[in-house]
Amino acid sequence: MPDDLKSLISAAADAYGPGAPDIRTPVPGLAVVRAYAPSAPFRTLYHPVVCVVAQGAKRVMSGEAIHDFAAGQSLIVGIDVPVTAQVVTASAEAPYLAAAVDLDPAILREVIDAADAAPRAEAPAPGILVGPPDAALADCVARLVRLTAEPSALGVLHPLLLRELHFRLLQGPHGAALRRSARLGGRAAGVARAIRRLREGFARALTVEELAADAGMSPSTFHLHFKTATGLTPMQFQKQLRLLEARRLLTVEAATAERAAYAVGYESATQFSREYARMFGAPPKRDAALLRSA
Repeated sequence: MPDDLKSLISAAADAYGPGAPDIRTPVPGLAVVRAYAPSAPFRTLYHPVVCVVAQGAKRVMSGEAIHDFAAGQSLIVGIDVPVTAQVVTASAEAPYLAAAVDLDPAILREVIDAADAAPRAEAPAPGILVGPPDAALADCVARLVRLTAEPSALGVLHPLLLRELHFRLLQGPHGAALRRSARLGGRAAGVARAIRRLREGFARALTVEELAADAGMSPSTFHLHFKTATGLTPMQFQKQLRLLEARRLLTVEAATAERAAYAVGYESATQFSREYARMFGAPPKRDAALLRSA
């Protein structure tokens, strides 16, 4: 881990969002995170990303899978997946510090083709991976963070560093899983198609059989690969997408609970309220009021 990564993240946080925990920087695809205290668990949707932690610790849960990662470790997310996230170690003296870089499946495929990587066996692969980044990957992330202080170099260095980052990930211990998820064919790609279909049409009634056929697998094989990748069954995945969007409608667009329920595909407002409270810990109206007042 580069010795100056903590100071680089702190400087970027000071410059671009001193009062916010998650800060998008002028470097496309790069965010820095700084939290001065542990957080309550919060529900969100993760997109493909690599997150390198310089200080503190965080926990991410997807279904029944729990992923703990701390200073000197990285979190790699290869797919879109609903999660429960929580900063678990942070203080005013030693805040949680991390740098997160969005992953681009198109760049992954380009790098795979350029490296002429041979196809590998299609074992089910998890979509969330934790482990120590190798020195080259950590250094690449640090150089991306340094670009926040050198905007004149963005146009030249940013595309090169992004390509290097994807190459370093593919060469690392989790490269095989990323390679499978990025390829246009195979079972991992079938799961990715199903996830895309669920994201784009979560309000519609979809069946496992329909999703499996689109993914090119039998329902049982599809179920195995999907749950291994996401930690959720396809229907659990769809339900969480619906409820996350409903929460956005309630808080951002001030929708009523009934309107939000029907907008995301529920036929019963009562069932919606019950499942919403189970996921977020409070009924829709109360939860939205708490979020707006926070």
